[in-house]
Amino acid sequence: EGFFLKLFHKKDNELKKSLSKANDFIERANFEGAKDILINALYTCKNCKNIQFAYLKLADIAMSQNDEACAIRYYIDLSKKRPEYRDLLMFMANLYMQNNKFEFALEIFEKLKSMKVKNLQMELNILHCKSNTIKSDEVEETDKLDEEYKNFAKANPKDAKVNYETANYFAHNGDLDCAFEYCQNALNISPNNLDATKLMGLLLLIKGDLDAAKQYLNV
Repeated sequence: EGFFLKLFHKKDNELKKSLSKANDFIERANFEGAKDILINALYTCKNCKNIQFAYLKLADIAMSQNDEACAIRYYIDLSKKRPEYRDLLMFMANLYMQNNKFEFALEIFEKLKSMKVKNLQMELNILHCKSNTIKSDEVEETDKLDEEYKNFAKANPKDAKVNYETANYFAHNGDLDCAFEYCQNALNISPNNLDATKLMGLLLLIKGDLDAAKQYLNV
């Protein structure tokens, strides 16, 4: 037991030295040198308790070099090794989505899903990201996504938000009948849902039912 404790302490000390040396390189803007040190640390000190700092520094370097895809890979690898960092991964994915970087967000969300993370909002976010990454001429992919939305709404029939988001998706794609159906479902579940109420008013307006639309739009 003493031998292994000494070995772990030795590795921890090696990691500390590597992190310190990497910091010196970063301060001198020698990012490639810092990366070499940190990547080596990932392999030689992989079982150290503070190995997360090597991943985080590598991700920071990648972000400073505008290589977001590389940074994401480091965050994903970190979350595999340290499950407690999955909240950080979720935060990043949401941030990317808010900034319309849907491809990056989608990669993270799908990785979290593969890690058995269960989250209804995350499932909706995956669908939302997919809808913003599929090109208009990708008919087969669009059809698949249509089915995904319908199946998700079918699996969550009593969730107003799921039905509203499904309605909103079909409304943006020009399928007014589907949009109307799911919007009505959302309002049946939650009559005071403001988003669904506004959408229903707009759908009725497009359908030419002005009188009914006024009831929803408070005109």
